[in-house]
Order: sequence, then C-alpha cells, then structure tokens
Amino acid sequence: MPTQWCDVNGIPKQVKSFSLFEMKILLISYFFPPYNTIGSVRVGKTAKYLERAGHEVKVITALHSNSFDKSLPIEINEDNLITVDTKQFSDFAGCGYAALEPVMDFGCRMCCTCFTMNRQPYPSDVTDEEWAVVAPYLILMREDAPQRRYESGELFNGLRWVVRTGSQWQMMPHDFPPWHAVYQQTRRWMDAGVIEAMIHDFRETLRLSEDRDEQPSAAILDGRTLRSTPESGGRAGYDGAKKKNGTKIHMAVDTAGRLIALVATPADEQERRQVYELCEEIQEITGGSAKVAFVDQGYTGEQARNDAAEHGIELVVVKLPEARKGFVLLPRRWVVERSFGWMSRFRRLARDCERLADVLVGFHFIAFTILMLKNVVAAIS
Repeated sequence: MPTQWCDVNGIPKQVKSFSLFEMKILLISYFFPPYNTIGSVRVGKTAKYLERAGHEVKVITALHSNSFDKSLPIEINEDNLITVDTKQFSDFAGCGYAALEPVMDFGCRMCCTCFTMNRQPYPSDVTDEEWAVVAPYLILMREDAPQRRYESGELFNGLRWVVRTGSQWQMMPHDFPPWHAVYQQTRRWMDAGVIEAMIHDFRETLRLSEDRDEQPSAAILDGRTLRSTPESGGRAGYDGAKKKNGTKIHMAVDTAGRLIALVATPADEQERRQVYELCEEIQEITGGSAKVAFVDQGYTGEQARNDAAEHGIELVVVKLPEARKGFVLLPRRWVVERSFGWMSRFRRLARDCERLADVLVGFHFIAFTILMLKNVVAAIS
C-alpha cells in the first residue's frame, strides 16, 4: 500500500491548482500586521497573495502589547483575522486547543505555516510572492505525521540551492537545514508528484495568461546526452554519435518550450524507440489535445510514426535544407534546443550525478519549476 499524502483539503495524493480551485488555508503566526516586525511583513504578504489567488484564508495571531509599532497595513479581509492573547497563543504552540476554538468549523484539516529566515538570503531563495504560490503544493503531511522540525520553505530553499549550484548534498551550507532533511523531503515531494503537478499547473496558467488554449495541440520532441559520473555509471550507456558515456534525456515541450513530459534512458537507447512512451505521457497529461509532434531526423522510420499515430499524434520530421552553409535555425525544432539550453544553466544538470534515474528526472522538473515560477507570479499579480 503506497503512502497516502493529503493536500490542505485532506484529499490523498491530489494536488489542486492554486489558480483553478479554492482552498481553505489556515495561517498561524505569532506576528502579523499591523505589528511592524520582519515576521509580520513575510506572513502578511503570504496571506495577501493566497487570498488574491482565490483561496479562503484565515489567520491566527497573537495580541501584543504596545511594545510593537502598529504601522503595517492589514492587506486581507479583517474578518478572517483572529487574535488571541499571548497566554492562549502559547497554549496552542504547546499543542493545546484553546486558540483553535474560533476556527473549529473552518473545515481545514492541516495548518499551512509560513517560514522566516534567520540568515542572509541566497540568490536561489524563493521570494515572498513565489512562496505564496508554491506553499499549497509543498506543505504536505501524512495524517499521522509527527510535527516537522524544519520549515518547508527553508527545505525548498535548500533544494533550489543544490539544483542551481550543483553541490553535493553533504556540502550544503550550515545555515540551511541539515542536508539529509532536505534530501528526504525532496524525495517525498517527488514521490507525491507535487513537483510535476506544479509544472503542469504553471504551464496551463501561463498559456491562459497569453490567451492561448489551456492544453497544447503541438509538442516538440528531442533528446540530449548527459555525461555520466561514478554515481550514475552503473546505468549509463555509450552514445556513439556524441562519443560519450552517459544518460539520455528525452524531452517533450510545448511550442513555448515549457516541459510536458520527460524520460531518462541509457545513452545508447535510440530516440525513436522512446516515441511511444513520450506520446503516451503527452496525451495523458494534456487530455488528448496534442495532434502534432515536431521532431528531428533521429525520429525517422515507420515504427516511430506508427507509435505516435497509435496515440493520435502526427509525427512531423523537420529536416535540414539540402544546400546549407554553417548553422541553420530550424523552424519549430529550435524551441526544444532552447529548453535544453535553459537546463544547462543548472549545474546539477550539467552531468548525471544521480544514482537513481528517477531523481535525475525529478531535478529536471524542479529546474523548470524555478524557471516558470517568476512568470507565474507576474501573471497572477
């Protein structure tokens, strides 16, 4: 029996889109506007963006004395702000129930807590606005899970730092949570499917913001070979065309270069043999909306064409012109090459450093999440 994960509505292994579904989110913070503290600023912005995204947000906070300046604006519906005296709030922090009495009928099965950083920020850290978008996906717990020791936001920041810098897990800076906590939570997110859910929701949101159909009707397929390392050498293959030993990443993107599906195989696997699996994933994710897939000459052959046709997709081979000199930019095909170029900016993806192919695939989804998140925040703002 696989582990069952719950979202903020308690639905097992089902992640809802922040833009298409309304969720009930309970924020519990010792500081909140109008008290002017660093924690108040961060939690206040998080509540603001969650409410703007269409969620029903309630906040439980402490009622402080006049020792704090009351200069911050309250940017959410004040009817959803519940203040309790400091003693009562302390009871709640000790797992008491006194502070929860005003929201017992709210219908929220878990608490979405915000995080604060007691360190200097890294360039890879999420902003307040970005965390408000990804928090509903990432704050997942089993119903019988004990209280977490580390904040989900800092665990996510640690993961982003590793993907960006390419560092070994054990060499993470000490001002992040311990490396094993970041790694274990990363595997939980991957196993729960929340990273893939974010990618698909982000892609749909960005397409709608551009006045396009929610699901793409065309895809672009291609592959690239990552050189192996001692950790991944056991599952590597030799790519005779690229003359290197490693892993081949087979990717499907839409016409804007946003990830749809991805498969990792040994480098000696031919690209045309992955058409069936890629097309199957494309149609499952898009609901059967894809009709055309643009590919290069590595996908020629009757078998590849039949594999695509079995899933209702026409395989269109974009060929190089017969008379050419130097570099030629191929129509449609250049989009997926640009996506591979985006991936090369993440040092963890410059080579295959993972023992498991599933982790390598997951890191590609995380990289696309980082790339798309800023655009999503801009679109919903």
